[in-house]
Amino acid sequence: MREEGLACKRNKKLKTTTNSDHDKVVAPDLLTPDFSPATPDKSYVSDMTYIWTSEGWRYLAVVIVIQNSHTHRHRCAADGYRQ
Repeated sequence: MREEGLACKRNKKLKTTTNSDHDKVVAPDLLTPDFSPATPDKSYVSDMTYIWTSEGWRYLAVVIVIQNSHTHRHRCAADGYRQ
């Protein structure tokens, strides 16, 4: 990066929006401690994040098969509802 004259942009401190201090029921962790399922298509993990692009904010959702760590599905859209 240095050779190309690139540098990361440092953002403000992240504001935490998750409130874990509550008495509500929390979903059980069904995978612990088994992160190596014996059969494919049995266990998946997913995540969603926001990415700033030259066209504005985009939502990226990814689903990964745990057995082989391959991306099963992904979608990137300008709004959270587009397929």
